[in-house]
This record gives sequence, C-alpha cells and structure tokens, in this order.
Amino acid sequence: MANYKGGLLVFGGGTYIADTEIFTPEVGFSAGQPMITAANRMNSVSIGNDRVIMFGGFLEGEGITEKIFMYYNDEWSFAGNMVVANSRTTAILIGSSIIVSSGQDSGVIQQFEWDGYSISEGRIIDDVGDYRQLMHP
Repeated sequence: MANYKGGLLVFGGGTYIADTEIFTPEVGFSAGQPMITAANRMNSVSIGNDRVIMFGGFLEGEGITEKIFMYYNDEWSFAGNMVVANSRTTAILIGSSIIVSSGQDSGVIQQFEWDGYSISEGRIIDDVGDYRQLMHP
C-alpha cells in the first residue's frame, strides 16, 4: 500500500495477486491497471502525490526478485533493479535518496537516488550480515 493522488494504492499480496486498486474516501475502491507481474512480500515508497516505487518481493514464476517497478499516471512500468534481491523490506525517502532496509532475504541496506523522474542504479551502504545467524548463533 502507498499514498497515491490523495488516496491509497493497494496492490499485490496474498498468493501472488496482480490486482491494483485505488481507494479514495469519495469513491471507495476502484480498479487500477494490474501489476506487470503478480507479486507479494514487496515494499513501496510514495514519491510526491503521483508516484509509487515498489521494491523487490516475490514474483509469480520467478521467486525472490531484485526488480523495481513504478506506478505513475495510473500505469505500472519497470524502473530498474536493486543491487541484491530482497523481500519484506522497508523503504524511506530522505531528500532525493531512497533507503531500502535489509528485509528478510539479504543482509544489505541499499541506497538509490531519485532525480524527479527515474531511480538511479543502487549501491550497498551497509552490510549487516545474515540475520538468521543473529537469531541462531
């Protein structure tokens, strides 16, 4: 889910769902363009009022992914790749930098730059290691 045009963009989830819906208090839920590939366990960040960037997750038929997609002008498009595939991350926009947490399947924190139209090639800014080793030394 993410903020989008004064409403809420709801997409993917469950067992590989490709649906996209937009919720506004005035209308309720309305159908949006389906995702390019059904996905779950992904994360997103809103940029301004009219863009949503989705990072990683699991794609139907592919498994864990490094792909980045953007929802803009009521359409999904491919926006780039993360340095390391990941799922269940957290993303935050700080100035023009997008920071993506290590999530469930990688031990790296990644940084991307937003130029107002597109996302840059990412870089690893920290390697926190395999979280499973921390839980079960």
